[in-house]
Amino acid sequence: MGPGVAIIDYGVGNLRSVEKAFAAAGCDALVSCDEKILRQAERLVLPGVGAFGACMKALTERGFDGLVRERVAEGTTLLGVCVGMQMLFEESEEFGSTPGLRAFCLAASGVSPATWLCRRLAGTKSGRE
Repeated sequence: MGPGVAIIDYGVGNLRSVEKAFAAAGCDALVSCDEKILRQAERLVLPGVGAFGACMKALTERGFDGLVRERVAEGTTLLGVCVGMQMLFEESEEFGSTPGLRAFCLAASGVSPATWLCRRLAGTKSGRE
């Protein structure tokens, strides 16, 4: 059996900050770029810092885009942090259209995902109104 929580190390992200946050909450989380460990983990964390496109490129180059999609499809709990959460959307409009992981049928717009979601839940068509 793998770790309870694995933080995906794909070369981009606030890995140490995320790891420290879990430690402060009393939860052991392992930072890993080992596919075997990431496949065995009970829960995954996808961190991200910077531009959406650069994060997606780095994740894809390491082959972790497929791994994330597979684990989500299996029902694995996945927490996206910052750009990592945005990457779970269908696409981003940041610096042009960039495809995301499509774990959610939503598009990340020029507003923060939390603001977008709150506005969407309030009944507006997009997060921009």
